[in-house]
Amino acid sequence: ADKPVLQDCAVWNSTRIGLHLLYCYQAKVLGGLYRGANLVVSEQLGYGILLESNWASEVRGAIFKECRRAVDVSGYDDDGVPCWYCVIAGNQAYGGGYAEDGSDLWPIGAEGGSGFGSHGPAVGTVYENNLCVNTFRGFTIRGRDETIRNNTLIGAISTPIWCQHGGGLLVEDNRYTDQYEEGLETPGTSTGAISLTRRPDSLIYLIPTEYDTDKHLTVKGNTARNVKLGLVYVDGAVDAPIKNWVMHDNTVVILSGTPGIVGLLNRD
Repeated sequence: ADKPVLQDCAVWNSTRIGLHLLYCYQAKVLGGLYRGANLVVSEQLGYGILLESNWASEVRGAIFKECRRAVDVSGYDDDGVPCWYCVIAGNQAYGGGYAEDGSDLWPIGAEGGSGFGSHGPAVGTVYENNLCVNTFRGFTIRGRDETIRNNTLIGAISTPIWCQHGGGLLVEDNRYTDQYEEGLETPGTSTGAISLTRRPDSLIYLIPTEYDTDKHLTVKGNTARNVKLGLVYVDGAVDAPIKNWVMHDNTVVILSGTPGIVGLLNRD
């Protein structure tokens, strides 16, 4: 479709996908509530909104609850068409609730209820000014040349930013804080039922054997309050020289009583 606009939609209990935009040019999804895209058992789908093989489409100002992932940006496997230069901005994603089988989603359950992310065929996606509250992950990054800028992540979050494939990632001016230390309350969630130990090891978790170490990773101006280890956790041996990784002007506060090594961490 050429420049479709969908505004203030409400989609409930569509367990696989709430809204699917395929082969769209400059589509706009503005506002709306997407709830119950909660297919978790299969570890596939469960997307509030899926952008697939789009060009310069936007999702702005939407609210997501009880979704395995709020917004997913991907390409189309059958013909290899990527998803180019999309913008995911000003949205809100909340953890909690139930999966389609009745089990608890994170943070009461073990997983599910994540924020925003991509697959390999996503190129140049920008995520900015979004809010993630008590989501299993904030951002799951598998595409190339993506930007995560000026987002706020609050509460019991397993991994604020998970990097697996791709390369060329810019992480800039984001904020993570646990709600307990800050005295914040999360709407619709009983904080008393959540373990205070469900905080992330680091702001960014990266798998080096799958991330393109020839492309840049830039991490600047971020704040991570009450993480257990540090800023970036590199999980696994680095088989190739790391090039063009730049990190500066970040603030990290280590949770009291945890190992806490601020900076770039590696486990081989």
